[in-house]
Amino acid sequence: MKWGKALNAKVEETPEWSPYFLNFKSMKKELKAVKEMNSRGVEFKERDLDMHGLTTRESDSKEKLLKCTTDAIVPFLDKLNAEIATIETFFVATLTQLEKKLNEIERERRASDDEQKGVLALREINRSLNALEEFSRLNYISAAKILKKLDKSMESEVKTIYITEILNVQTFHTALSSTLRNLSERVDAILSAGSDVFMANSGSDNFNKNARQRSNNARDLNNDVETTEVLRHVSLCVPLRRTDGELEVLVVTENDGSPHLVKAHIEAGETSVEALLREMSELAGLAVGQERNVGEYLSTTKKNTVYYAYTVVVERELEDWPMATTVRRRWLQIDELISELEDNTGVRVLRKINESPPI
Repeated sequence: MKWGKALNAKVEETPEWSPYFLNFKSMKKELKAVKEMNSRGVEFKERDLDMHGLTTRESDSKEKLLKCTTDAIVPFLDKLNAEIATIETFFVATLTQLEKKLNEIERERRASDDEQKGVLALREINRSLNALEEFSRLNYISAAKILKKLDKSMESEVKTIYITEILNVQTFHTALSSTLRNLSERVDAILSAGSDVFMANSGSDNFNKNARQRSNNARDLNNDVETTEVLRHVSLCVPLRRTDGELEVLVVTENDGSPHLVKAHIEAGETSVEALLREMSELAGLAVGQERNVGEYLSTTKKNTVYYAYTVVVERELEDWPMATTVRRRWLQIDELISELEDNTGVRVLRKINESPPI
């Protein structure tokens, strides 16, 4: 499915937020105007870029952007900045409102000493925080994709500079690993206190601990989600290497489909590590070592599916392996992959890895 249609389907899940999503269709039209202006050789007497109040990484970030653009690209970036500013304003206002509500509920619970007080409101806050995380992810991907289209059509190099200087320093991106995560963990700690959410039967793996023992990664577990259904267990593998100091991740493409991280369904009698090693060898053709557990993730999109996420260090890429004729391997910088990947669980895992790289 094309990104525009996939984005619209997601936007429809929170229609009241639709005016605050990046208007991907409008930006594609703007891109056509850029091409037309460029073909006519349009030039402006004064080249300036309206930042619409956006935070920038450096004081000269605007100048860096202007240096890598033609006159025809400037109006496109003006429009994109306005879209990002709308996203940023809505995200900050919504996050502030949710934090205020949570503070009020916590004060009321302490005053009444009632463990059930505000539970419904807390669950609503939790749903809003999850939606806000998805809002951030979708808009980040949309911006990255439209910039990629710009670079491709104009043979420019705007995407990398824009993401580094503008996109990566906006609150709707940076708050995911700070304020939003902190709020989510506070909510999860209250909702999960005193109750076991699920016990994962994972062979010899040390994953079947209760929710109280998971405080460090409560957000990743989404452990306010209770289920009596049988859970599917999947290993999610993140092969890593460093090239010229940059952290890179290997993704695979099967039968010319979309690139994705390697996932291994855990078979009967198998541990999650054994499943990981099997799939690394059979699907990706990799000899790996130094596996490290990243965490346990309850999928927000696949019903009753738990991902056991690992990083592995690639020791050798095999030239011949069982899926060699249908699978392609590709190395991407971790920031680039975060902006491109459409799998929500994969993005959450990559962001956690990026916060504390194992190599």
